[in-house]
Amino acid sequence: AAAGAVRRGKLRVIPNGVNTGRFRPDSARRERLRGELGAGGEFVWLAVGRLMWKKDYATMLRAAARLREGILLIAGAGPLEPELAALARELQVRARFLGPREDVPALMNAADGLVLSSVVEGLPMVLLEAAASGLPCVTTDAGGACDAVVDWKTGFVTPRGDSEALASAMAQLVELPGAARQEMGRAARELALARFDLGSVTSQWEQLYREHEAPIGAATVRERSPATRIDRALPDGRGSDWSMPAPGFPQLADTYRNHSLPCRAPTTGTLDVTNRFVLDLAVRFARQRGGARVLDFGCG
Repeated sequence: AAAGAVRRGKLRVIPNGVNTGRFRPDSARRERLRGELGAGGEFVWLAVGRLMWKKDYATMLRAAARLREGILLIAGAGPLEPELAALARELQVRARFLGPREDVPALMNAADGLVLSSVVEGLPMVLLEAAASGLPCVTTDAGGACDAVVDWKTGFVTPRGDSEALASAMAQLVELPGAARQEMGRAARELALARFDLGSVTSQWEQLYREHEAPIGAATVRERSPATRIDRALPDGRGSDWSMPAPGFPQLADTYRNHSLPCRAPTTGTLDVTNRFVLDLAVRFARQRGGARVLDFGCG
């Protein structure tokens, strides 16, 4: 709209959504996992995401090296893991590379702050999940991060690629009195419930489709591309029940075969958080429409 390519009146913004029932404050879960991690009374930082260039973990590690205290937990895997582990050792950062985790809601309860150092983002799901968990965040200003974190209210926002600024913001969160951090967490949870709750976001999509339903066009698409029906619940709200790619999309099956992958849709272990959100939203939307057929699934 700002570039004049589309009239503002034709645009509608529907944000990503987060399951605020799954991601929520849980003091018992916090105490249990902190005990398992041996965190004691130390400040625990959490980072969640694929270990790749756009997350700029090198800047995060350099920022963590400037702090006098705290543990950095990094949940995720990716091509840069050996390089980042070596950098952490070189900088003498107390970082633990946890690999892929299925207990991210528990980790967010165990942590005292979440840190995101990305240089490229959309609307980061990890920030929405942290907000729903009542976890204050320190983030760069990449993409829609400023929509998910209100500076000085639910966390702190810093420029991209600036390890000194990131370290300063992290130190500010550490130095806040416990009551002030808790208030930040409460404000973050309120923001998640008000703007990003998945039920509300699904309803917005439902309303949009009701306003623009085109039965004839839809029938034509179904005729051209037979659909797979998704009727069962997603395991933990994050994976896929699909056992085969949708019929009518032979190129998808060919892609899996050409890359020596099992001929099945992505599972919990291979979907990133944004794809998991889109798939979860698609299935919820289908259920609301009485088991509507999902023609295709993708997230660019």
